[in-house]
Amino acid sequence: MKFLIVEDDEDSQVMLCNLLRGQGHDAVAAFNGKKALEVLEESTPDLIITDILMPEIDGFDFCRKVKNNPKLAHIPLIFYTATYTSKEDKDLGLLMGASRFVIKPQEPDALIKLIDEVIKEDAKNSSKTIVSHDILNKKQLETVGRKLREKVQQLEGEKIKKIKLDSKLIQLASDFHHVNEALSDFTFSASHDLMEPLRKISSFSSRLREMCGQNLDEHQQVYLSVIERSSLKMKRYIEDLGVFAEVSKADLDFRDIDLEEIFSEVLKKFSLEIRKSNAKFTLGKLHALVSDRLKLIKLFQTIISNSLKFRNENVPLEIHIKSQKTEDGFIEVSIEDSGMGFDEKYTDRIFKPFQKIHRDHQDQSSGMGLAICQKIVNRLGGSISAKSSLGKGSTFIVKLPLKSKI
Repeated sequence: MKFLIVEDDEDSQVMLCNLLRGQGHDAVAAFNGKKALEVLEESTPDLIITDILMPEIDGFDFCRKVKNNPKLAHIPLIFYTATYTSKEDKDLGLLMGASRFVIKPQEPDALIKLIDEVIKEDAKNSSKTIVSHDILNKKQLETVGRKLREKVQQLEGEKIKKIKLDSKLIQLASDFHHVNEALSDFTFSASHDLMEPLRKISSFSSRLREMCGQNLDEHQQVYLSVIERSSLKMKRYIEDLGVFAEVSKADLDFRDIDLEEIFSEVLKKFSLEIRKSNAKFTLGKLHALVSDRLKLIKLFQTIISNSLKFRNENVPLEIHIKSQKTEDGFIEVSIEDSGMGFDEKYTDRIFKPFQKIHRDHQDQSSGMGLAICQKIVNRLGGSISAKSSLGKGSTFIVKLPLKSKI
């Protein structure tokens, strides 16, 4: 049988897909209701399992669109949520036409049993009462309103905590520099120390698969796969956290820099990927400056890597690089690409640690790249910003002093 999994949490999505495939079923996944509707245009599954709290189109609206479509209304649907857990939430889900409303997490055996029950019920053509749109609208508004009130109360509590925290921060302001240095040292040390137990988890997981892999049942195989996947994910996070801390504390080596040489070295690193993707680079006028060579290479490698990673598959990638002098003694380096781009409402987020805005993209990175870039340019006495349009590419602007002011 074919299943559609609608889930924005990657680990939960992988767990469900592997569990169903282990039972001999076919499982496809979507990160939100919008993507799921696109999948349904191409093929019709035998059953849908969907989360509720998701971006763009949430589970409730997705369910209503499915049940209001004559071609899709017959598909049984299971809500699987950890956020909407009240009796009112369950009642609303069932009124919308869902076959089950299940609270996360569930043991694999229990979940498989529940799915089998829903499939058997569907085979018997169990009828469902059709509820008017007015009643559904009212119930959904009540549910959303209740969630909003809970959120407001939570934010009010956080606001009070923030006020108290702000007063403490004011007291610590004079010692901020020393605290920041100590924190950087701690982060670097912690990231180094955390690698040792992680290596053991990874090593013994691999050893367990070698020794017992053929004897593990389907559920044990799924559990082991999640451990291995999570270990690799944590390794990337710790490594990038170490880089972030190292950038914060490493000594700077200022010298005369030719940006043409910098970008020549950067593009050489990506030569194979550039050939495979047929990406086209054009270099405009690039100026010289006084800066740290290694930091600039790391900075521009990260930006170019993002351009290559988040490209439109059906449109050849074009990247144009140039620089210009400003009246206030800086150089502005712009890197413009024709890739996927992003909604500019996320501009403030992209330079923060562990932020990933392309959730439906098969990106295995930690989300630390642009945070590291910002840390580098701040240490070099400059700034970084971005302009973008979803589906039409991005432009990153790096502003650096012509001469070191540090």
